[in-house]
Amino acid sequence: MKSLSIILMLLVNISLFSQKGGWPTAGAKSLGMGTTGITTTGMDALFLNQAGLVDVNSLSIMASSESRFALINSVGLGIAAPIQKIGTFGLALSNYGTDQYSEQKIGLAYGRKLAKNTSIGAQFEIFNTNINGFGNAALATFEIGLLTKILKNVYLGVHVFSPAQIAITDEENIPSRIRLGLKYLPSEKVEIQAEYDQFIDFSPTVKLGVSYALLEYIHLRAGYNSNSSGGNFSFGLGYDWKNVLVVDGAVWYHEFLGFTPGLSITYSGKRKDKE
Repeated sequence: MKSLSIILMLLVNISLFSQKGGWPTAGAKSLGMGTTGITTTGMDALFLNQAGLVDVNSLSIMASSESRFALINSVGLGIAAPIQKIGTFGLALSNYGTDQYSEQKIGLAYGRKLAKNTSIGAQFEIFNTNINGFGNAALATFEIGLLTKILKNVYLGVHVFSPAQIAITDEENIPSRIRLGLKYLPSEKVEIQAEYDQFIDFSPTVKLGVSYALLEYIHLRAGYNSNSSGGNFSFGLGYDWKNVLVVDGAVWYHEFLGFTPGLSITYSGKRKDKE
C-alpha cells in the first residue's frame, strides 16, 4: 500500500512538472547524466539553457524521444541557426503525455555572447494542455539563462523558468524554477556536472553527472538525481562523429517506477571546439 501511494504521488508530480518547466524533453545526454545540463552547450542547450546556443555554428537539427517508466511518452524536435553578429535563434517543439492527458510546447529561443567567456539566452514559449473529455487550454511564459567561464576549466550556469506568476487555474500557477550548475573539465576526456534545482515552494533537487570519452567518438555517462525516495540513477552512451552527427542513448532507473529509456540524434555542420 505504501509503495502504491508513492507511485501515485510521483505520477502526479510528473504530470505537474513535466513540460511546464519540470521535466522537459532535453535529450539523452542530459538523461544519462542525471538530467543535468544547464552548463551544456550546443543543440542540447535549446531545451536546457538557451545561453549555451552560442556553440551552434551552423544550421542544426535535434530529435529526441523518451518512454517514461513505460507509462508516458515524450518527444522533442529542435532546430537552431546562428546569424552572424546577432546571435543564435532556435525553435523547440515537444509533446508529452498519454491518450488521456497530453501537453505540447512551442518555444522560440535566442542566445548570444555578452563577452568572450559569458553568454545569455532566453526562450518564449506557449504550452497547450489537452485532457480527454475536457478540451484544451493554452498559456504562455518565458525562461532566461546565463553561462560563464569562471576558471580555466570551470563553467557556471544559471537558469530561471517562469519567474512571473502565470496562472494555470484560479488556484494554480506555473511553478517558478531556478537552477544553478557547475561544469568541470579536468581533462579533454572527462566532463563533470553538478546542479542545484529548486521549484518555488518545493524541496530542492541535487543532480550529479559525469561523461568520459572512452574512445575518440564514444562517450560513457552516468548520473544521480535526488528527486525521489531512494534517488534516481542513470547511465548513457554517446557517439559523436566530428561534431556533425551525434547519437545519444540513455536509461534512467527509478526505484519504484522502473526504467526510462531515451534516444536523441543531432545533425549539424561542424562546430567549433570547446574553449
